[in-house]
Amino acid sequence: MDTPMETDRDGIVLVVEHDPGVADLARLYLSREGFDVHVVTEPAGAVAEARRLRPDAVVLDLTTGVREELTRAMGATPVVCVVPDGETGTSPYTVPRPFSPRVLVTMVARALGAQAPEAPREGVLR
Repeated sequence: MDTPMETDRDGIVLVVEHDPGVADLARLYLSREGFDVHVVTEPAGAVAEARRLRPDAVVLDLTTGVREELTRAMGATPVVCVVPDGETGTSPYTVPRPFSPRVLVTMVARALGAQAPEAPREGVLR
């Protein structure tokens, strides 16, 4: 887990993703857009990290199984849900797998009310 730091940022984003490779790519793309990104790859630590960081948005891999507890702890904080291929999410900010990292960036920006960059279709993550 990362420690919070003051940066010139568009917001703090907590990424809860069980796959370290996908988590690293999410961190890379979101950081490039100016977000202060923190990653949790162990679902058991997600709620504690969210309470500590008080992020502006959360990117949550729904296969981690911590959605209810995390959303209860976060209240009105927007949660961008990454859902398995073929499933639909109930969040207005749902990203189905496989996805482009740019689509994820776009959805996080929308969740935070920012002007989102155009999302290309290439570069899909599973």
